[in-house]
Amino acid sequence: MMRSMSIPSKFATVFSFVRTPDFFIFAPQMRKIVFILFLCLAGSLLNAQCLQVESILVDACVPGGGCTNSQSPNCSCEGKNEMVLFKVGNIAISTNSLTVTWPNNTFRGWNQNLATANIVSTLNATIFSCGYLKEPVGGTLPANSEVLIISSWDMCTGANSFANLQDTLVVLFQDTGNYQGHFANHNNGGTVSSTPTGTVALRTLTLNYAPLSCAESVTYDRSLLVNSLGSYGGSGGQNDGSTVQFDAAGNPTYVNYGCQAPYTPVVVNAGANAIICYNDTIALLGNASGPYTSLAWSGGSGTFSTGTSLSTNYIPGSGDNGTITLYLTALGKCQGGVKDSMQLTITPAPSPTITANGNSVCLGSSFVLSVNQQGTATYTWNPGNAGGTSYTVSPTAQTVYTLDASNNCGNASTTFTVNVNSLPVISAVNDSVCKGNPGTVVANGASTYTWNTGASGSSLNTSPSSTTQYTVIGADANGCLDTTVAEIFVYNLPNVTANSASICPGKFTVLTAAGAITYTWSTFQTSASINVSPSVQTTYTVAGTDINGCSDTAVATVYVHPLPSVSSNNTSICPGGTAILNASGALTYTWNTSQTGSSISVSPSSATGYTVIGTDANGCNNFSVSNVSIYALPTITVNSPSTCPGTNTTLTASGASTYSWSTAQSGTSITVPGVATSYTVAGTDANGCVNAAIATVSLLPLPVAQAVAGDTIICVYQSGTLSVNAGPYTYSWSGPGGNLGNGLSVSTTQAGVYTLTASNSCGSAITQFTVAMSSPQAGFGSSPITANAPATFTFTNSSSGTALTNYWDLANGNSSTQPNPTTTYTVEGWYTISLIVTDQYGCKDTATINLLVTDTLLPVIVPNVFTPNGDQINDVFFVEGKDLVSLHCAIYDRWGLKLYEWNDPKDGWNGKNAATGQSVSDGTYYYILTYTDRKGKMTSGTGFLELIK
Repeated sequence: MMRSMSIPSKFATVFSFVRTPDFFIFAPQMRKIVFILFLCLAGSLLNAQCLQVESILVDACVPGGGCTNSQSPNCSCEGKNEMVLFKVGNIAISTNSLTVTWPNNTFRGWNQNLATANIVSTLNATIFSCGYLKEPVGGTLPANSEVLIISSWDMCTGANSFANLQDTLVVLFQDTGNYQGHFANHNNGGTVSSTPTGTVALRTLTLNYAPLSCAESVTYDRSLLVNSLGSYGGSGGQNDGSTVQFDAAGNPTYVNYGCQAPYTPVVVNAGANAIICYNDTIALLGNASGPYTSLAWSGGSGTFSTGTSLSTNYIPGSGDNGTITLYLTALGKCQGGVKDSMQLTITPAPSPTITANGNSVCLGSSFVLSVNQQGTATYTWNPGNAGGTSYTVSPTAQTVYTLDASNNCGNASTTFTVNVNSLPVISAVNDSVCKGNPGTVVANGASTYTWNTGASGSSLNTSPSSTTQYTVIGADANGCLDTTVAEIFVYNLPNVTANSASICPGKFTVLTAAGAITYTWSTFQTSASINVSPSVQTTYTVAGTDINGCSDTAVATVYVHPLPSVSSNNTSICPGGTAILNASGALTYTWNTSQTGSSISVSPSSATGYTVIGTDANGCNNFSVSNVSIYALPTITVNSPSTCPGTNTTLTASGASTYSWSTAQSGTSITVPGVATSYTVAGTDANGCVNAAIATVSLLPLPVAQAVAGDTIICVYQSGTLSVNAGPYTYSWSGPGGNLGNGLSVSTTQAGVYTLTASNSCGSAITQFTVAMSSPQAGFGSSPITANAPATFTFTNSSSGTALTNYWDLANGNSSTQPNPTTTYTVEGWYTISLIVTDQYGCKDTATINLLVTDTLLPVIVPNVFTPNGDQINDVFFVEGKDLVSLHCAIYDRWGLKLYEWNDPKDGWNGKNAATGQSVSDGTYYYILTYTDRKGKMTSGTGFLELIK
């Protein structure tokens, strides 16, 4: 590839050149410049130029299956995660003048906003090493800073890892808008190959900084992009992470560090694992690449000849036993580093010891001897000439075993003595039980016991279903074992049976058990047979015990047949009739009339119940009652009309459905002549019952006007009543006011002649009488008319009329019948006096007069000084007033504390505090007073009083 540069302007007039990977081509005007000058300038080239491209992440990773974007729904995240790493020269540059010429698509400018700040924060949170990302401050890229360009600030932060970053990078984000990518990935086929299969395809990236006329261009070949396997071609996922690195001369190196950002990682290899003898020295040779600054070996308790170079010698220390881990750490540009390890196994000279689970074995058992030594060696056991790190032996007597050990670091031997213990002798005690019951077998002769059921202990409790043998292993104090067998003999249970039965309710049955010797029932009876009489189906349990004492149970059920559902009809008959009674629900029937059969006839004279007992196929009885009720005879009513002589009339019957008359007529009504006689009607109701009634026809008399009773004298302004005794007529009245209406009586308010007309269907008759008026006049006077209470008044009667009587209402609770009464008034107020006079006809008149009685109240006196000193003079503060009806007074001190109060006009204050009972001191006190006088008026007031002792 070709990398071109532009020299800063201060050199531009001197020369310009184009740099290729292998040589320089001088411009014609520079062919005479001495070559050594160029070499000097080339040595200081990085400081002279403003920037230098270091790497390009061509094939960014896509997390998962890719992602979408609202502007380009089918885009790949790869186009947003392409990255370029470059270094700024000795002069800081401004991002405002920095532009990029991409191999594909256009440069969209830089963007630094809240979204980019959040992306940087998110990425920094993923860095495990000591690296750090930051955005430019004030749009300035500091001199000598490492700068990472990310192709879009809408990047996928999880696509390319920054976890192992050990440098500080300034991050530049291109503005969003393009999601199709700026670089072209490999052009090798989809099949992985060891050599490129694509044709040469160059892609060039240019960074330009206008203020310094500085531009940097780098070129890569698509066909040389390597996959994650270190080869070429393959699927898109296999090529993710394909990166191009550029040296100072612009030469590309094609690498693939997987899904990480395009910085060069530090890689360390501490070397292969090794084995040495104790106190030997081993030469270590590590390998490191990437931008590390220093190296350091660590680990183990020994020493390194040179701890800061890739090659060193390690001498094990006293604490290095077995396999230890040694580390080679490459430190980067910041604190921390990358570490790799190698395993160093240190083999000591053989120094074996024999370990075993104790030093004795039971006769007939095997015993395992093991080597206890770190490292590896060859082992030989004797007697037996066996090899291996463990040896299983079965001695029959005490034996001494020898172990010989050898390795490339030396030889050694050791011995171990194994003692042989005799076995215990185990015996067992058997047991016999009834089937289903627990049994116990007991072992003897050892210290601990283990049964084949998994149980432990000298005794075993179990419930076998049949005769069973149990194996027990006994261990003595040495752990030696012996085995014996114990048996639990199981007796079969007796086959106890019991009969079931069926009964009718209230009956007895016999239950009998068999198959055992003795029995116990759930009824607590102990005989083989028992009598039972359950009311409902009942199950009885019987337990039988045989000669071995084993028991079994049986169940006997007594079924109680339901009673037959016997039913019979109820019916009703007319008095003297016959009823048919029918029964059902059973096979046979017996009635309380001694009749049998399902149907009988009865003729009761009154309501009667008949009982029938029915018996079903099980012989069970039940009964039913048939009630025969007697219909009431219909109540026949018939009118007995009155008619004028010679006039036909109608007879009408009711209370039945059909009727038959003594006239041989039928129907509800018949017409008969106006003759005084009697008729019989027979009525039949809906039940077919018959009753009769008699209708009598009477003749109406001709009308007669009877004498009139009532008021012949009426009072003025009042009404009088005229009346006639009731008769078989219709009465109508007339008088001075015209027609007065019909009825037995009439009211009138006028004097004059009145006429009474008596009428019936046979004619009418009249009578007349005269009514007069009476009007007494009431009047009186009073002496005096007004006076002060108490006052006596005299009333003078001036009424007119004949045979008068007097009644006085004197309005003070008194009355009088005297012509001229006298009375006294003690309470002021207005009084209305009434006089009622009544004449000989009961006519009345009333006169009234209003009188005024006045009253003056006595004053209420409230003292302002009192002296409660016990001299019986002015010792109590009283509120005085003869006209007081009620009173409430409260005394307060000058701080508002209530000292005393009372509610009776006769009470007062004695100068003490009601709460303490102590006399108060001299001073001024405040009272609140409310009272009601005899006139009902309520008055309130306040004031001060002086207490002086």
